[in-house]
Amino acid sequence: MDINNEQEKELDTPAEPESTAPDTSAEPEESSPAADTASAPAETAEEAPAPAPEQNKKKKKHFTKKRELITAAVSAALGFTGCFFVPGDTFLANQHEFTVCAPRILLPLLAAAVGATLAIFVFLNLVLALNVKLWKICTCLFSGVLLAGYSQIMFMNGRMVQITGDSAPYTEKSTANIVNLVIYAAIMLVPFLLLAVTGDLRSGKRKRFLMKLIGFVSAALFIMQSAGIASRLVKTGIQKKDDSQLESYLSMADTLDLSEDGNVIVFLTDRLDASWLEKVLGDYPELYDELDGFTYYSNNVACYTNTFPSVARMLTSREYANEEWADYLSKCWAGDTMPRRLHENGYRVNLMLDNLTTYMDFAEISDQCDNIHKSPENVDYNYFGPNGILKTMAKISLGRLSPYLAKNHFLWALKSDFSNKFYIIERNDPACLEGSIGKESDIKFYEYLKNNGITVNSGKKTFSFIHLNFSHDSNEPIAQLYSGYTAPVDKYKTTRGGFELLDMYFQGMKDAGVYDSSTIIIIGDHGRPPAEIELDGKRDLDGAVRTAALVKRAGAERGRLRTDADAELSNAYFAATVLDYAGVDRNGFGPSFDDVIAMDKAPERFLKVYCWHGIGNIEDVVRYEITGDSSDFGNWKVVERDGKPVNN
Repeated sequence: MDINNEQEKELDTPAEPESTAPDTSAEPEESSPAADTASAPAETAEEAPAPAPEQNKKKKKHFTKKRELITAAVSAALGFTGCFFVPGDTFLANQHEFTVCAPRILLPLLAAAVGATLAIFVFLNLVLALNVKLWKICTCLFSGVLLAGYSQIMFMNGRMVQITGDSAPYTEKSTANIVNLVIYAAIMLVPFLLLAVTGDLRSGKRKRFLMKLIGFVSAALFIMQSAGIASRLVKTGIQKKDDSQLESYLSMADTLDLSEDGNVIVFLTDRLDASWLEKVLGDYPELYDELDGFTYYSNNVACYTNTFPSVARMLTSREYANEEWADYLSKCWAGDTMPRRLHENGYRVNLMLDNLTTYMDFAEISDQCDNIHKSPENVDYNYFGPNGILKTMAKISLGRLSPYLAKNHFLWALKSDFSNKFYIIERNDPACLEGSIGKESDIKFYEYLKNNGITVNSGKKTFSFIHLNFSHDSNEPIAQLYSGYTAPVDKYKTTRGGFELLDMYFQGMKDAGVYDSSTIIIIGDHGRPPAEIELDGKRDLDGAVRTAALVKRAGAERGRLRTDADAELSNAYFAATVLDYAGVDRNGFGPSFDDVIAMDKAPERFLKVYCWHGIGNIEDVVRYEITGDSSDFGNWKVVERDGKPVNN
């Protein structure tokens, strides 16, 4: 029998009229057994202590099955969204951006997601043990963060740009950024608003649906994102299953060892815009003498506006048709490439390439590249250290989940070569070029060149393609190579310092007696970034984008830099040009620079402009046809928009 129920019944019974108190001084009368029996219950009741008020109510439980399920759903949805779904999807969509294999990224992220889920679950249960109302408030807080972050990724991240090391306008207090912040905050406050409207924090009997709704929405987001990342995995597959490629590396030493029989040396100077070069030449006129025997072709344009797919297109002549990066690069190197044709015709081919934008794996280039070296040394993976795997992926995740005004707080320090910090290899070879091309690779090449100089020991004719960061980023150590450098650093001063590096190479060639017999090309992969499209959201360029091209042919007369503004050139002719200068059949690669210069009417030239929305999310915006003088934007005509022909 439930004693609490029995006591309640007794307390609810109306009290009897109060009787006269007995005279305790009198002698007690003898009573019959029957009388004693009748009075026993009264005495018992009189002696029993009164029940406490709290015993009258059933004690409410803090921990119920429903609350634990809601807690689990919110914990899993928030923990996996921040630690696995968002960074994992970013990785799978951009595996080419990462120098380490998929298990090195996905397994730590999965472990972090499980750990975060357990931490949130334990925290909410500790709060629940203290106070149910406080548990509801904390649950609303976590669910609000989840909803706001998910909404940002799904509907409001359209203006994110690719991580290239360039500054992004996220911190600008523009109308769009402020509106984004207001919407973000409003979404985050929705659960609290519902908590106030529904009265879930007030006592009393009423239908309480908010916590159930939060649990259901959290579970739905978890399921949808699980399906999304599974679909992404099926679509992209795992492109790097192990890190065996880390044993191989490109050696800078081979690019300094030339031949007496003939050399073609190409310096791919990243983002060398023609207008930028012209300003540098104006500010530093001594360059006209240093560029001994060169001709500057100022009427040259690139094929694309970004390093990908520009460099691969230059080396292989394969047009980019909006494929997945990995598919495109694999097809590029599997075909009849310019390096392969040189290699098959007796040239020693040395390539210093960016492994994020130009090739996916050494296996793709191993049959057409002679400066691949191998050293199976121990690799130390950086999971928890500065710029390590988990910290960097957390920054990328938070950068995508946060509103625009907060994105730079997480993303500002990331450069295009961020994944090079995910591992450390102590190689004994100072000539090793690790990973992608960036500020550090330029400095390393300069130091190796300074310490070792140019040699002439190659038994074969040599083709060397040397990708330098050059004008891509402001780089003070490179700018300081120029003796007249004064702070602050900018792209023009960096470019001037870069020419000091090139001049050191040229002086080495002159000292070795191979400068005059060699062909040297200095060329940008593309011109200035189309900031008006990538950052300002416009659909057209504001002005011309030219790409610098400088050539010193073998046997060219020495002398000051000459300028040719008439030749209507394009990077599309680069592969054929190299083969032409190397004396190798160029059939199938189109016209060379010299072919075009000799023509009465130059071929049509095209520049395709892409816009990058986040890492690897490429959008085909507009394609221009350029005729005549490319510096005159009136000669630029839109022929495609969003991948579709335009009728003019």
